Amino acid sequence: MWPGTDVADGTRYVKVKFNDTVLVHNDAGGRLLVVDILRGVERLRVMNLYGPNGEGERAAFFRRCRRWVDAQSVVIGDWNVVMTRADVGVHNTFKSDTSRTAVLNWMSESDLVDAWRLLNPTARAYSRRQVVLGKLKQSRIDMCMLAT
Repeated sequence: MWPGTDVADGTRYVKVKFNDTVLVHNDAGGRLLVVDILRGVERLRVMNLYGPNGEGERAAFFRRCRRWVDAQSVVIGDWNVVMTRADVGVHNTFKSDTSRTAVLNWMSESDLVDAWRLLNPTARAYSRRQVVLGKLKQSRIDMCMLAT
């Protein structure tokens, strides 16, 4: 489960166990959590997102998220989009997806890189597995993007 998910009482929280300043933003839909950690004059922005299931809604969501990314950002979460053919298993189809284009544009404009794919350019590993009609469908939809 990702840290931005509603807990039973409907609240979200961030626990910090050091003496730095922390600024938190979360969207009303519970799909984006942005945490700025300030230490002196340095800042690290950690974003945790949960991409919508619907393609159009997901593309619009990624376009809205762009404004939060800068050179000190790490974006992690369940993106709910497959980025490359290497990110789908043998029983999946790599379909066109407008939200993939939105992410690729975001990556280009914000100098984001897919950290795992950068270190594993040809590897196949999956974060989602589901049996559909007796076939195992697998995909990598959880990612960590780093600003470079």
